[in-house]
Amino acid sequence: MTDFDLHIDVEFKNGKKFIDYCRKLTSNLKLGRIEAFKLPIIDIIENVHERVGNVDYDSINDNDSLILDQFRQGDIDKIFSFCIPKNTLVAKHFDSLYYRDGSVNKMMSDYLKSQVIFNFQDLLNIEAIFRPDNLDTKPFMREFIDRYPIAKINGFYYDCLSASINEYLKPNFGVIIYQEDIVHIIHEYTSWDFEKCNLFRKALSFEKIMEEQKDDLRQFVNEEVVELLIKESPVTFCKAHSLGAWPKLIKKSAILKVLHKEIYYEEIEKWEKENGYSWGDFGFIQSGVSLLQQ
Repeated sequence: MTDFDLHIDVEFKNGKKFIDYCRKLTSNLKLGRIEAFKLPIIDIIENVHERVGNVDYDSINDNDSLILDQFRQGDIDKIFSFCIPKNTLVAKHFDSLYYRDGSVNKMMSDYLKSQVIFNFQDLLNIEAIFRPDNLDTKPFMREFIDRYPIAKINGFYYDCLSASINEYLKPNFGVIIYQEDIVHIIHEYTSWDFEKCNLFRKALSFEKIMEEQKDDLRQFVNEEVVELLIKESPVTFCKAHSLGAWPKLIKKSAILKVLHKEIYYEEIEKWEKENGYSWGDFGFIQSGVSLLQQ
């Protein structure tokens, strides 16, 4: 994990105790931090299991049409992470019209229907790319979003990057998507250790890159590569985040929606009435504070 951060998703019911414990540990860490998120969906899934028995999710392939067809049809209602209700704390946090008015879900639905969806990894890439909270502040985000479905059909190749890097990017259909992609590129050209590469990536991402830092990179690459990294870094997503527990929760919520929809929806409604939060909340860390603690 290039950020030296540990992200832990925990059930909502016992989440506060665990988050407080993680905060205590983090205060003593010299490097990195632990971020714990309280997720209602974990409790909701367990509540469904109490009514229907355990569901053998592993027996259903990630690429099964039972899962993928929902996304192909743009039917993301009550699918974790893809459906973001406008009353979630996360939606309220983002200073974006698309989250405030709830239109983010129609935008995602339309985006999914507009393209061929090859597999589950393709869905995770889409989730990483389609972030309308950045459209208001990062104009390049629209280009970033629009090029992905084209790249899936036509392929994509960075002429200024090495053949080995373009090969590395093939699972992304050739495009840079993740923060780890930026780190990999910097490391391949410079052979810097990964900590230094990631610190450099962070400077690029937050547009705090100094001229002397650019000069450090120019010792290894030409100006075209420098400008490419400066352009791409601010809109990349954390791959470690995408490969954690979230894919399993996306898969489980999609399967329950098909196999036990009535009970799944009932448990969502029941949970929201009992707890006063949205089923779609997943917490958000800002300056070390979880919004689900406020």
